[in-house]
Amino acid sequence: MYDGLERRTIDRFTIPDAKVRYKQYNGSSGMGELIDLSRSSIRFEVYYPLQEGALIEVTIELPNNDEITLKGHIVWTYEMRNENRNFTVVQFFPFGTDERYNQPANLEKLKAVEKSYLLDQI
Repeated sequence: MYDGLERRTIDRFTIPDAKVRYKQYNGSSGMGELIDLSRSSIRFEVYYPLQEGALIEVTIELPNNDEITLKGHIVWTYEMRNENRNFTVVQFFPFGTDERYNQPANLEKLKAVEKSYLLDQI
C-alpha cells in the first residue's frame, strides 16, 4: 500500500521536445512522448497500452538530433481511458560491457543530458 512517501533517490528531469522510439522484444514498436527520465528509468506516453514486465529497448531522440538507446523492462503502465492516454515506465538494465547490459557510453551521455536539463529545472 502506497504511504505517500517519495522513495526515489535519483532526480527525474524533463527534456522539452524529446521523443521516444520503442521496440519490444516481441517485435512491436512505436513512438511516444517523453514525460521525464532519470539515470535509472524513463516515463513516456504511448498511443496503445504496453505490457508490464515486457523487455523493451527505448531510444530517446534529443532536440539536438543526438540519441540515447537503452534496454530495460516495463515496470508500470497506466491507461486513462476517458482521455485516450497511456503511460509507461521502463526501468533500465544495469550498465556494463556484457551484451545484456546497457553500454557504459550511454550512461555517460545520460549523465551529460541530466546535468544540462536538471540544472535548467532547479
